[in-house]
Amino acid sequence: MQNKRGQLLSQPFILILALVIGSLILFFGIKTIVQLKDTVNQVELNTIINDIKDKTEEYYYLDEGSLETIKLRLPEKIEYICFKNETYSNNNNKVFQKYPELRDIFKVSQDNIFFVPIIPNKKTSFKINNIILKEGNLVLCKNKELKITSKGFYVEFS
Repeated sequence: MQNKRGQLLSQPFILILALVIGSLILFFGIKTIVQLKDTVNQVELNTIINDIKDKTEEYYYLDEGSLETIKLRLPEKIEYICFKNETYSNNNNKVFQKYPELRDIFKVSQDNIFFVPIIPNKKTSFKINNIILKEGNLVLCKNKELKITSKGFYVEFS
């Protein structure tokens, strides 16, 4: 069987096209995996907030003095969880020294829970009602415990 003139040129074209399509599939696959990891981190943050919100609502309606300690497991990109007290303004904390932009966010934001570092274009601050902090602003590192105490008309975090 004899090759025609155009057959020899079509084979490299097919190989180049296969390489381009393979690289596009690989690129979009990696991009999707990275986006999925970001989504998992955001779901973890929302799960933590929902757990805190559920516990706050539960202890708001319990008898005064009821308390529970919960362990917070933060996602790997998050170093701290900060609770802002509405009436406390002293922000001389090691977290504020490491992340000075957090001080400004604390001043203007209506939210009272922040995950640090603040991730651009991601929701890392939340508002939960009926929370008062025992002493100033509360900052917890990874895998620390949060003590929730019912105080009748509010829930105290320490």
